[in-house]
Amino acid sequence: MPTVIPTGVSSLLRAPSEKIVRRYAIVSALVLIWVAFVYILGTRVFISEETKVKKQIERGRKALQNESFLTISSLIDVDYRDRDGRTREELLAAVRSFFQQADDLDIKIISERVMVEDSHAEAYVRFTVSATIDGVRFQSIDREGYSEIWLRLSKKQGSWKLVESKWTGVENR
Repeated sequence: MPTVIPTGVSSLLRAPSEKIVRRYAIVSALVLIWVAFVYILGTRVFISEETKVKKQIERGRKALQNESFLTISSLIDVDYRDRDGRTREELLAAVRSFFQQADDLDIKIISERVMVEDSHAEAYVRFTVSATIDGVRFQSIDREGYSEIWLRLSKKQGSWKLVESKWTGVENR
């Protein structure tokens, strides 16, 4: 028995015209370009410098946790010198040594306070660190239940870099 298609439905089964397909393709492309433009503006142009500093701190946390030495070295300025006089090279050597000794590194940021003024920023970061060293689980916290570090960053060539740091501890708050 032959298939009978109702009159109104046969027009729905026909392929759309080439003109309609082109129109949908152009509109779709324009919508995608607009979405990409809004995304770039929202994530690159209109975010505050404070948010950018916080993102750098988070990148540093992830890099340490994932033992990504190249990322860590890219976040530290070549002129870095901490309050105890250590240079960038000394800090990176200590990080490399720690990576060789520690496994299962877990860093949790509890809170962060960031102050930005022009091309300089200061941050106080409270965090906990745990790792396995020589088969023993170790957690670095003070009597308040967390550790704290002071960071000074400088914006150079459009990117925030660590230029100075100090492990502050509870007694220095």
